[in-house]
Amino acid sequence: MPDASYKSYQLAGSYTYGPVKSRRCGNSLGLNTLPPDLKVCSFDCPYCQCGWTEPTARGRGEKLAYPKVSEILGEVEKRLTELKAAEERIDTLTFAGNGEPTLHPKFREIVEGTMALKKRFYPDAIVDCLSNAQTVNREAVRAGLRLLDRRILKLDGGNMRVIQAVDKPLLKFDLPEILEGMRTLGDVTIQAMFVAGSVDNTGDADVEDWIRCLEVVKPVLVQVYTLDRFPADPTLKRVPKAKLEAIAERVREAGIKAEVY
Repeated sequence: MPDASYKSYQLAGSYTYGPVKSRRCGNSLGLNTLPPDLKVCSFDCPYCQCGWTEPTARGRGEKLAYPKVSEILGEVEKRLTELKAAEERIDTLTFAGNGEPTLHPKFREIVEGTMALKKRFYPDAIVDCLSNAQTVNREAVRAGLRLLDRRILKLDGGNMRVIQAVDKPLLKFDLPEILEGMRTLGDVTIQAMFVAGSVDNTGDADVEDWIRCLEVVKPVLVQVYTLDRFPADPTLKRVPKAKLEAIAERVREAGIKAEVY
């Protein structure tokens, strides 16, 4: 069983949630572009806090009824109005929610509207997105990502054996193509989850392959972290802080900034 110190997580029942205290994003208002109470993702990561991806919501979830842009932005505006009136500090507005936020077919339009609302209510806040990067080469997604203040893209492994084990992509995942897509987006931040137990991506050779991929992407920052919430696969284990620090140091030796969470 996972460590009892893990935090629990509930799927978003609407289009905003929080604010939550985030290890990486400060006081963050979560933004959900996906159907309430349903995980929709192109990955099926064993470590996912949202649980396993249901068969009806796998891949791009083409048969699902996605929320209207006006519904999402209307709720974002309402929540920001409330938070501003309560004088609550907001550091970030983060697209994450119930899986992969870029799967919404009108992701770019949602980002455009959110950026306008941020400027109106919290001009000093950062709008970012936590994405698994599987859609990074879809032009509409790229257009939306470029509008953001920060793009945080997932890369948990540097070879397909690790990616298949740690991320379990549900659609075609061409690693060189995705690395090139990341690289050409410009100033991206890479997030990397390291786990042990039934799946382990911390071996020296695997970390070496991963760093070679980072050298292709040239991110502005790499965020190295491990489990914080209950994973879908209860046999997974946290990676000790010292090992995470050692991995981050190898990234720094490659000339890339890295932080451990």
